[in-house]
This record gives sequence, C-alpha cells and structure tokens, in this order.
Amino acid sequence: MFPFVTDFDNRHIPSNLPPIEALSSLKSIRLRPIRETNNLKKKMRLKERVLTSKVTFVAAMALAMLASCDGDETPVGQGNNGNGNGTEEFNRVPAIGDNYQVHKFDWKGMEPGEGGENQTWDFSVLPSKSETMNLEVRSMDNSDYKNEFAQADFYTVNNFYGSRGLSDPGKNFHYFKVEDNKLIKLGRVDSMMATNVLLNTFGDPETQLQYPLTYNSSSTDEFHGSFTSVGIPFTWDGTDSYTVDGTGTLNILGKKIENVVRVKREREYLSDPIGQWTFTTYEWYKQGIAFPILVLHQSQEVFEGYYMDASEL
Repeated sequence: MFPFVTDFDNRHIPSNLPPIEALSSLKSIRLRPIRETNNLKKKMRLKERVLTSKVTFVAAMALAMLASCDGDETPVGQGNNGNGNGTEEFNRVPAIGDNYQVHKFDWKGMEPGEGGENQTWDFSVLPSKSETMNLEVRSMDNSDYKNEFAQADFYTVNNFYGSRGLSDPGKNFHYFKVEDNKLIKLGRVDSMMATNVLLNTFGDPETQLQYPLTYNSSSTDEFHGSFTSVGIPFTWDGTDSYTVDGTGTLNILGKKIENVVRVKREREYLSDPIGQWTFTTYEWYKQGIAFPILVLHQSQEVFEGYYMDASEL
C-alpha cells in the first residue's frame, strides 16, 4: 500500500510548499467530493490487484524453475554413460553401467605439453594402439570380493591407468566409494595367474579425485595397503598428489574437444620389500565423462598411454 500513498502525496502536494501550505493542501484533499474520493479508492484497489497478480505470477515461475531443476541433478553413483552429456561442471562421478572402449599405446618420445589456462594440446597423431579393452563400472552385487570391500559403492574393470603389467584384461578390479564429493579408492584385485590373485586392501583409503575439478584445485592424500603374492607378504605406503594444472582444447582422433581440464598427478610408493618408486600421470577430462579421455603415465622407462575410442567422445 505504501507506494500508492507516496504516489498520491506527490500528485497533490507540491514539493516546494512550506509546511503550513502543505497542511492546507492536505485539508483541501479531505474536502474533495465523495464521488472523486471513491474514484481514487477504486484506482488504488485496481493497482493492488495488478501488483498482487504480478507477484503471484513471479512466484509461480520461480516454483516452476525449481521443480525443473530437480531432474537435472546427477545423483552420486548414477548418471549418463559418457558421450559428454553430463553437467557443465567437472563433477561427474563414475556410474554403475558406464562402459568405455579404451586403447593402449606407448607414448615414449612424445611430450605432454604445457600447463596453464587456454592451452591447446595436439594429439591428432597417435602411435599405433597395442591393445583394446572396455573400462566398465559394475555393481557390488556382481563382485566376488564384496565382503572384502563392504564399504564400496561400485567397482571398475580394466581401470588400467599405470597398472596394465599387473594383470590381464578382465582381471583388474578397483573398488571405490563416493563420500564428501570425493572419489575414494578402497583397494584393488589383480589376477596375474590363475593361482596368484593380489588382493590389495587399503587400510588407509586413497582419495583419487575431489569434485568439482577446477583450475588450480589440488589434493594430497596418504594411503596404505597390503597384499600377498606367491606366499610373500607386501606392505606399502603411498602419497597421491594432483593439481588441475591446465584448461583448454584437446585435438585428438580428428576431433577438437574444447573446455577440457588436465590433471597432473604424482604418486609415490614406499614398499616392503620392493623399495621406493614414483609415477607421473597426465589426465585429460571432458565434461560429462567420469574417466579421463586421455592418459599419459610414466614410471622410470615405462610410458603407458590410454585414450578413449572416438565413438565415446
């Protein structure tokens, strides 16, 4: 009601009148004919109804927008099967049912390129692939090790980044949970031979990613694991540190993929009885795909590279 009172006052009281004259003007308003006063009241009620209608309309639109947003949020552990159809932020976690065709290659002699914003990384020419496999995300209901990893939300098959030499395709399993916007690895299982299964449980789990991935965001996490191989017990401590060190465009497989981020990761291990070693990994992520679409992994003289098939991008 106050805006209408203000309009009314401004219409009938000149701003340059001294206080006494202003009071006289107010007095003259009170003495107006009843018909004119009723007309003014009708106009004021009409303005109130118009304003109420506008407020109701705006409120209805706001509620409709909120309702439409409910279906766009991707729950943890569920979502799109890649192909870039996820949220515009880099916060897509692996989802049960995800399945990506991945090719392995040797990247020795190649360069990972510089970090920084608005970079262009050119991998339009890649060496011949040496192996092809499918990286899958499966339900714990299908795992033979659900008791050993009771807290896991899901597990992956052929998540080989930096570990291909430990097991054969289809016999490499990594167990994860998602908690507090973090992708946390609880352990892994590798089958080198039918009689040599490496059941590697992490007493102190490893944070692999923290969402969302934004430029210059970083994480450092210590982890601990143990396993037995051919009757020999192994224990080790590790540190996983990464920084989102670049943003820009990735040219690969005849495609120009814009708005990607690059993660540079350092993983250090101290193992008994093996010793100490360090891995360096570069990972490129596309919006809507939970796993890196290109990986360059290096440890000593081993240069493992992986890229997703063009049909996935």
